[in-house]
Amino acid sequence: MLQLTNDTPFKAERAVLLDKDGNQVWVVVVKATFRIDGMGVPELHDEQEPVCLAPVYSGEPGASSLLRECEMVVEHPGTDVTLNATAYAPGGEPIETLDVSVSVGRLNKTLRVFGDRFWEEATVGVRMTPAEPFESMPITYERAFGGSSGDDYESRNPIGRGFALGNSDAVGKPLPNIEDPLQPLRRVKDRPRPAGFAAIPAMWSPRKELAGTFDDDWLANRMPLWPLDYDPRHHWSADPELISKQPLRGGEHVVLRNLTPDSLLCFELPRLYLTLDTQTATSWLRQRTQLDRVIIEPDTRKLILVWRSSLNCRSNVRQISRTVVDTKPIVQI
Repeated sequence: MLQLTNDTPFKAERAVLLDKDGNQVWVVVVKATFRIDGMGVPELHDEQEPVCLAPVYSGEPGASSLLRECEMVVEHPGTDVTLNATAYAPGGEPIETLDVSVSVGRLNKTLRVFGDRFWEEATVGVRMTPAEPFESMPITYERAFGGSSGDDYESRNPIGRGFALGNSDAVGKPLPNIEDPLQPLRRVKDRPRPAGFAAIPAMWSPRKELAGTFDDDWLANRMPLWPLDYDPRHHWSADPELISKQPLRGGEHVVLRNLTPDSLLCFELPRLYLTLDTQTATSWLRQRTQLDRVIIEPDTRKLILVWRSSLNCRSNVRQISRTVVDTKPIVQI
């Protein structure tokens, strides 16, 4: 009962979760890890990552970059694209400012990367110091606009840099290394949207607000279900420009610029036909799958695809005997 048979080379996991209405949902997640070879072709990675059942951070949870979001969820509208990446100066020649970009199918995003800069005192107010040359720069939210000062903080990125309450508070503080070229930080009291390619934690705005209202009424009448004003977009962890509301299907062209030492990396997302056949007390049925997440790590040339299938069993999940996960070749017409 409630067994999973995985006949693929990938990792798979299952769980019984509750949806917002209290229904029992049989969720199966399949996670495939690839390595992009020297010709830009995704090949099966020797080490397949397990399905993440809890967030994974680069350091202290909540105080460092989110590397992997929990992948076991009931629903996830569309496909997230996230990158854990580094900006590289072309040819390894030190540079003060550099644009980097990613495109996946119709999705695309450009960031502007600066060398280290600081606020310093000026004749009137404060000014930015010139950017120092750099050869490489981690693209993390620690280096994007955000941070804290006293009891106040940037709710969209409390671990960042550049947040200040006034000129005197800003002097000596580092400025963001990562910015959106359309929303540059110009003045101390500017509040541009934090820029990045990486996953956004669930406790940051705007994800936090989409989870709904966890108040006394929720404690008394809804717990452990989601609040009535829960929005499934809460599970989006990517930057808004890197979310495909229509799920990606594989085959999309990917272009990374200045995110590898050789400046350009191009490949296509693998096209895979996953089959999930579930045996119940009375019959077999085929579950629908969706590509929830695309995770790219150019430094190690790693590509991860995460599919999910959710079957609403209402109150009868124990009628499920097992699900068999397999792949079939895609027939080109």
